[in-house]
Amino acid sequence: MPEVHEWLADVLMCEPESLPPEHTPLSQIEGWDSLKHVSLVLSLESTLHQKLTAEQIRAMVTISDVAGVLRQRAADA
Repeated sequence: MPEVHEWLADVLMCEPESLPPEHTPLSQIEGWDSLKHVSLVLSLESTLHQKLTAEQIRAMVTISDVAGVLRQRAADA
């Protein structure tokens, strides 16, 4: 799951090692807000070359959820 940590760290402008455990809600990460969530979605869509559904975007509550969306989209491709 290093890719997810790298994306989140890039969105938050911090080091991947400073991110909390994967089960931590994104909303509890210091500096996280709705704009950061949108930035993460846009970064993921750009990397995956696919649009995420509204359902997938709403389901991304934890770092683990983001990884799950990545796995699902990769399997669908």
